[in-house]
Order: sequence, then C-alpha cells, then structure tokens
Amino acid sequence: MKKKKIRKILIVRPDSIGDYILFSGFLKYIREAYRDYFISILLQEHVAELARDCPYIDEITPFNRQKFITERVYTQEVMRNLRSKKYSVVLYPVYSRDVVGDFITLECGAPVAITFKGDNSNMNQSMRLQNNKYYTRCIRVRKDILNEFERNKIFAKTLVKKSGQLTESQPYIVWSEEENIFVEHLLGEYNITEPFIALAPFSQYSIRKWPIERWVSLISAYHSFPIVICGMQSDKKEAQCIIENSDHVRVINFCGNTTLRQCASLLTRAKVLIGVETALCHMAASVGTPSVVITGGGHFGRFLPYNELHHIVYKKMSCYGCNWQCKHMMPYCLTDIRVEQVVRVLQKIGITSSKRIFGKKNHCVQYYLFGSLHKTCGKEKKAERWFKQAITEHDGKEIVGGAYFHLGEMLLERRRRKEAKDYFTECLEYIPDHKKARQRLKAIKAV
Repeated sequence: MKKKKIRKILIVRPDSIGDYILFSGFLKYIREAYRDYFISILLQEHVAELARDCPYIDEITPFNRQKFITERVYTQEVMRNLRSKKYSVVLYPVYSRDVVGDFITLECGAPVAITFKGDNSNMNQSMRLQNNKYYTRCIRVRKDILNEFERNKIFAKTLVKKSGQLTESQPYIVWSEEENIFVEHLLGEYNITEPFIALAPFSQYSIRKWPIERWVSLISAYHSFPIVICGMQSDKKEAQCIIENSDHVRVINFCGNTTLRQCASLLTRAKVLIGVETALCHMAASVGTPSVVITGGGHFGRFLPYNELHHIVYKKMSCYGCNWQCKHMMPYCLTDIRVEQVVRVLQKIGITSSKRIFGKKNHCVQYYLFGSLHKTCGKEKKAERWFKQAITEHDGKEIVGGAYFHLGEMLLERRRRKEAKDYFTECLEYIPDHKKARQRLKAIKAV
C-alpha cells in the first residue's frame, strides 16, 4: 500500500513581536482550513518562543532577519532549507508586505502562494504590483478597513470560506507552569503580593516614545501601587533613569529579567498595563489585562483598539495617518499628551491616583522634575536650585523627601558627608521607608 504523502503549509511572518501576537488568535482558523496539513511558521528568532506549544502549529522555523538581509551564505542556507520542505501552500498574511517577506514567499518553491494585495508602506508600488502577479491569490481589503486585527480576520475568513465558522478571536499566547512559578518567585523577591501597575514606556522606534519626564510624573501619582517596568535588556538603563528621577519608592526594573512568555505570565497579575503603542499592549489583551495606551498619530486606529480592554490616550492632529513620516520637529501628537489625560483615563477604569498632578497652585512636582532632569544631565547647580525650590513649595511628603534625598546624593558625590547626612535625615522625616536614604546614612556612619 502506497504511503499517503503529507501535505505541508508554511506561514511567513517575518515581522515584529506585536505583529505576531495580533495575528496569533487566527492561527486556529488556518488550522481549521488546512486540517490535514503539516503547518510550519517562519518567525524571527526573538519572536519564535511565543509560538512554542501552540496547538495549531506543528513546526516553528526561526530565522535571523538581519543576517538574512546582509549575509549571502545565510540567506542561501535558509532558502535551501525551506525549499527542501516542499511546501504545497505558503501564506504571507501581512498587509504591509516588504521585500524580505515577498522574497521568502515567492522563492520557497510552493505551487500556491496567498497574500494580501497590500499597500505601499514598506514597499514601493511598482515592486508590489509586479510581485502580485506571481501570487496565486492576493486578498483584497476595503480601503476603509484600517484596523490590522480586522484585516487578519478577513484573511482568515477567506481561507475558512464559511463566515459562520469564524467567531470573535483574541491574541493567543501559551506559557508553562514552570514560567508561572518563575514569575511568582521573581515577584516574591521584591515582596510584591498585591496587584501592581505594569509600565511599558519603550518602543523600538524613538519617535513613538512618550517623554521620560511624563513617566516620572505619572508614577508619582500612584504610590498606593507597586510599579513594575517591563521591557528588553536594552531598555534597562532608560528604566533606571525613570526610577532614579521618581519619588515613588516601589518601582522595580524588570527589563531583561523575563522572557516573552514569562512576561505574559507576569501581566496576568497586573492591575493594568500603561504603555506606548507596543507589543506588550497586545500581550496584555491576550491574557485579559486592561491597558491604557499612549498613542501618536502615525498609525492611528491601525493596531489599536480592537477590544474593550484597550483604552487609548491621544491628541488628534490634522496630520494623523502619516505612517510616522513626521513633518514636525518632534511628534507633537505624543509630546503634547499631558499626564492629566492619562490619569483621567485610568480613573475611568477604577485606578485612582493617590495625589494631585499639576494644578494651578501645584508647582512642586514641576520643580522636582526639573531638578531630577538637570541632575541626570550632570547640571548639578541647576538641579540643586530646583530641588530647593520644590522643598520651599512644600506640597507633598514624597516630593519634598525625594528632593532632600537628591540634594544629599549630590553632596555625597562631592564628599561633603556631614551636609549630605543632614539631607538624608530630612528625607527620612518625610519618607521613613526610603531604603536608599537609609543605605546612604549607614555608609556615611561607617566611614
């Protein structure tokens, strides 16, 4: 009896973490459409772990996108491996296709290749239209459908064919019990037993970031919650800058401390995620955690929101939809978003601030922030002036105590230990549990 040949399908997703998470909820429909196929998915190496243990995928093929572009031997090796699999079908479910994705899809040797008709965000129109001729099918999406989640839904519905079979879906991530235990131990190390606020202030593109001083001001309003900053190892230094300039005494830097799957487990324990438009907002949605997203106008409405867990904060401008080709000196659609706007959105979902932010008579926080930023930049004379001004305003124990601490640190660096000791002592009068102030006093006494 002749052995039945196994038919294979390849899904090509050479894009970023957030793009995969946004698409992940539709993998079950691809499995439904190709029940008898062996399903492989091509992902970047740093994204691949998110697809591990997914019941709708039989094989993950990780690749290094940068090496694929720059190293000919590596490119040939990847393509030789893909061609050897003899795929019957290749799917490229990316609306804004690029050269890498088109090359892999069209050159891997599958007789059937399906993609979106697409747009010109990542590829010039002439090349895109030329490549479209080599696809078996290019799925059209109406121009008024801007949301990426809806586009993914259309792609999946086209494959399933029967619209009644496609129900609402959410991003889908799997993690193990071992990863849950790891996160529990990690939180235990910092004595975090209550719900916390997760922060995701970072983006791989600097133009999409909210100013760091706004993050410092925002977390100062939530002393009743521990704050956990999430991100990659490369974000650790910037996260530390937020912590050092904040008067909040329970801010923990988890950047680089977790894998992506461990981060998903971590977010299940968060009260809310506050972040810019980044992969973690989609990850939060996949685990049922609400997110407040500070978003600009480059891709407004394309990636968020797509369910009731997303709450976006924005400033509408006439140049929205610029694909982040900003015509201004800086992205005012982000930099002009005020802390108060974020606080109001958080209040609507039941996260109440423990203190007043900037008001007409409240300049203390502004003075403190100015001092912190000047200190970070090494301008100590200016920093000293602003910290002393914050103390004079005397509006809030945390701010005044924090100002005394920073003044003490600057004096300690100049080896003026006696004066520094006085400032650290004053800090503890206002914030008795300020760990760093106690450590500095202990070190001074030991000299």
